[in-house]
Amino acid sequence: MGKNSSKKKLYVILYTMMKHSFIVSLFFLALLSISGLTYAQEIPTARVELTATPEIPEPGETVTLRFATYGSTINPSTIVWLENGIVFEQKTDTAQVTAGPIGSAQVIRVTAQDTSGTPISTQITLQPSAISLFVEGTGYTPSFYKGRSAPIKEGSFWVYAIPEVVTSSGTMVQSNNLIFTWYRNNQRISDQSGLGKNSFFVEGSILSKNQEIRVAVNLANKSTPLASKTLDVSLEEPLVRLYEDNSLYGILFNKSFSDQENLSQTEITLEAVPFFFSNPGSLIYNWRKDNQKLFQEDTNTNNITLRNQDGGSGRNSISLRVANQETFSQEAFTSLLLNF
Repeated sequence: MGKNSSKKKLYVILYTMMKHSFIVSLFFLALLSISGLTYAQEIPTARVELTATPEIPEPGETVTLRFATYGSTINPSTIVWLENGIVFEQKTDTAQVTAGPIGSAQVIRVTAQDTSGTPISTQITLQPSAISLFVEGTGYTPSFYKGRSAPIKEGSFWVYAIPEVVTSSGTMVQSNNLIFTWYRNNQRISDQSGLGKNSFFVEGSILSKNQEIRVAVNLANKSTPLASKTLDVSLEEPLVRLYEDNSLYGILFNKSFSDQENLSQTEITLEAVPFFFSNPGSLIYNWRKDNQKLFQEDTNTNNITLRNQDGGSGRNSISLRVANQETFSQEAFTSLLLNF
């Protein structure tokens, strides 16, 4: 009798525990259902991306636009492109527009639906800006020369930036209110970057090669560039030209001698004028007449006088090689066939 009673109590306890466990399980399942927490149905948030290339266009430049989503699938037939509220393209994830003038703003908006019918939209604003870059070498040019000195091998040069940047309010920003960030061959040059620094200096080197110079400008209180520009600087060769040094009028800079000239007088003085060399005071002039040296090593002159001694006819081949003795690669050559 005692054993049966004990077993009965044990069954009652086990039944009660199982009953409570089932009720607790039902409670937690109901709680999960109410809160919407399910492990198998977690839906990631879709990410929308609209890009423009170039990001900061120049006026009149073609801009390529790309629309993409991550985490959802777009129905291509629902894609609509709008520029300042006007539809200009549909049913494609890429489009192109032409950048407007300086000071204009183009709001590019894309609307679409994913495959479940959920609407998606995004937009960007294009504000065209421009920077003009020009380069000027530090080498020699004669006083009559109207152009800039060209950058040459082993020569230093400057790059100057002239920005045309307009804020969203339509105000033209002056250079002294812009931060210029300069890059040389994709390397940022911090010591030449900063507020109002619209010029960039490149020191000449024996290892001189073509340079890629880039500048980006932004307002002092904003990190986003307002405009950028890249300039490929090709290093040129220096030049030497021959002019007549007339006894009455001096050097006739209005006409340089070409490959062949006819000598109408019995005597002529040729003046060699160098262009773009780093230091004209260190130049060596090597004159030759009919491939024979005209002067000894201790004579260095940039002019020669030629005479038709007997008044007969003939021709002379005149050549000149000019070299900068302070550099390894700066030299120039010219030649002239003189008929008399």
